[in-house]
Amino acid sequence: MSSSYLLKLIPLAILLSTTWAQSNPCYSVATSCQTCISLPQCGWCSDEIYTSSRCDTVENLQRNLCRNVSNPISTSSATTTPEFSETQQVTPTRFEVSLRPGIPADINIRVRPARDYPVDLYILMDMSRSMLPHLERLKSIATQLAGTIRNLSSQSSFGFGTFIDKPVIPFSFGAKNRQDYPCSGSDQARGVPCDPVYLYRNGRPLTNDIDQFQRGIDQQNISSNRDAPEGGLEALQQVSLCPQRIGWRPDARHIVVYCTDDFFHYSGDSKLAGIVVPNDGKCHMNTDNKYEAALKMDYPSVLQLRDSLIENKILPVFAVLSRALPEHQALSKHLTGTGAIVGEWENDGSNIISLIEDSYRRISSTVLLTNSPIENILVDYTANCPNSFPVQGLTVCNETRYLETANFSLSLNLTQCPTDGRTSDEMVVRVTGFENVIVKINYVCQCECALPQNTEQKSPKCSSGNGNYSCGQCHCSPGRVGERCNCDSANSFLDAPRCQEMFEEESMVPTVSHGTCNCGICQCNGGYTGRTCSCPLSKATCIASNGLECNGRGICDCGSCICSSSSQETYTGRTCEVCTTCPGECEKTGECIACKRFNQGSYDAAAYTDTCQHQLANLCRVRFAINITTEGLKQVMIESQQICPEPPPLAPIIGGVVGGVIGLGIIAVIVVKIIFMIQDYREFQKFEKERKAANWVNSESPIYTQATSKFKNPIYSG
Repeated sequence: MSSSYLLKLIPLAILLSTTWAQSNPCYSVATSCQTCISLPQCGWCSDEIYTSSRCDTVENLQRNLCRNVSNPISTSSATTTPEFSETQQVTPTRFEVSLRPGIPADINIRVRPARDYPVDLYILMDMSRSMLPHLERLKSIATQLAGTIRNLSSQSSFGFGTFIDKPVIPFSFGAKNRQDYPCSGSDQARGVPCDPVYLYRNGRPLTNDIDQFQRGIDQQNISSNRDAPEGGLEALQQVSLCPQRIGWRPDARHIVVYCTDDFFHYSGDSKLAGIVVPNDGKCHMNTDNKYEAALKMDYPSVLQLRDSLIENKILPVFAVLSRALPEHQALSKHLTGTGAIVGEWENDGSNIISLIEDSYRRISSTVLLTNSPIENILVDYTANCPNSFPVQGLTVCNETRYLETANFSLSLNLTQCPTDGRTSDEMVVRVTGFENVIVKINYVCQCECALPQNTEQKSPKCSSGNGNYSCGQCHCSPGRVGERCNCDSANSFLDAPRCQEMFEEESMVPTVSHGTCNCGICQCNGGYTGRTCSCPLSKATCIASNGLECNGRGICDCGSCICSSSSQETYTGRTCEVCTTCPGECEKTGECIACKRFNQGSYDAAAYTDTCQHQLANLCRVRFAINITTEGLKQVMIESQQICPEPPPLAPIIGGVVGGVIGLGIIAVIVVKIIFMIQDYREFQKFEKERKAANWVNSESPIYTQATSKFKNPIYSG
């Protein structure tokens, strides 16, 4: 095969190798095993001797006979799998997952509602003056309410708490007499019990004794605050944050029935009273079951309330009157993951038992899954509810009856490794109203071959101990560089990376090897020279079609022609055979034809035998064809007819110009006339307005004197 043919294949090989490199994303992360496995489709070859790219697809590594391929996968396993029972409704309860970026791992959670699961029911009621009829109604049906819940769960307990608002202006009354008895004078005259304002009071901690529950409610009195919103959210937060004071059982379902007829205060409102300390999200109940931080900190935000409800597995049920229903429906939408339910409490309070009973049945039959967010972890849910089929993206199963199983599949995917070096995290999957599931996540961000126990310290493979060896690579000691740490950094460039930089500087692709790289210097094979071994010694690529080097119009340098140029001629092209400024055959022959065929131009027989110089006297053109014979003679075939441009039509041009001038003049006169008419009209309207506004007064001149005088005769009686 000739050398010229091989040289023609070089550009094609370079193009194919460039396209392949761009289509293989593994080459962009080929610096180490750790960066390589950050892409799910890439694997790493840790063989000591391997000439191809170490970071490549697993198929390519196996095709290139790599024996040690690092290609970790994501895995998952259930570490705690209890059996279903009367107190165990979720299984498994603990998982361990190993995640490699881009490769998901699945976990499966099963939920089966138990028939007689323990229930803690706590009623949190608004004690403002307008709630007096509802308090009286609740006192009369408390035993019946507890009995209804006891029928649903024999392991039920009951508690009762009350709230009003912060005891400070502008939320409460400032007058001394209204502080001791905040209700109205008419209530005082009728002997209505009315307690001083407080924010929250735990009236009856949870108990399984229905009689104690009834007595706790009977002891409650109403109060009265100044503004419409109540401090109920802060009270609800304390109910969730103080499990010891409330008496929440760890293995029971926690339900709080929040009763009110008005909307609520939230974070920022207490600034009106000069309370600017943010809510700290901690329990502040004293031994008397009273909240003691009402005047020390702000109301909680909705997010703080949500977090405390979720953390302590509190299920809120908002039983509110119709006028406060929209605000609490909007609130429930922000309490995502809590299973919040909003129901309308009738004005006469008659439906409180059915409202609580329906809410309990809805809570006990709803299986809702949420998870704590973790950076760079995506969680996709698929729910397979009873008597249904799997639905991707669904996180809830409604109307799950006792002893029916709801199955959930969670796909966990790591988008990228943590940047702070974390090796694991813990995610909580919350099954609202049931148990939580703990998922320990281990990040697969390092190859096994790079672990300390698999690293050869001061390995002889790295130029007699000048570096540590792992994953087929040498990690050089300070002062040493190169693929095998064989170069002194003080006296040489980097090894292969430096050669790579030189190729990039010269816009070359280093996939066609013409030499080897030794400590940053290219040592060329035979037939090549140059800093990057990219210059062939042969001049075959510079030979023109006439057999001359660069057509005799340039010099051959590094396998390419550098063409010469002058003021008259400029040659270009691969072999300098294209002249961009030289006159063409048509131009040179046309002057001769104009002279000899049409007798135009000048002809100097003494100076020219077969040619003449000509400058055309008209604008006519002539067409001809040129043929070069095998003897090198030029034959010209000329059309006899000249192609001359037609003379311009003078009459239409003159008529158009004259008509245009006249037309423009007429239009100008009309426009001026219209302007004058508009101006006259405006002046007339102004005159009429002034005339109508004039105020003419008919009166005599102060210096006018009548021409006659009148006198009365004093003795005249007529």
